[in-house]
Amino acid sequence: MTRTFDVHDPATGQTIARVPDFDVQQALAAVARADEAGRSWAATTTRHRADILRTWYELMLSNAEMIALL
Repeated sequence: MTRTFDVHDPATGQTIARVPDFDVQQALAAVARADEAGRSWAATTTRHRADILRTWYELMLSNAEMIALL
């Protein structure tokens, strides 16, 4: 299990996220995975990316109230 630490909102002091407490090697591996994901995304067609983004947009609109509560 990966250790984590809390991220606090400086205005309220409330915990807003819990993130992995990576060492250097783990952080570099995460960056490499993110780079790979970016390259994969870039390799898809513009139309495919547009379809995904449009679906994401529609989902956000249909769940706007729930998102606002978050």
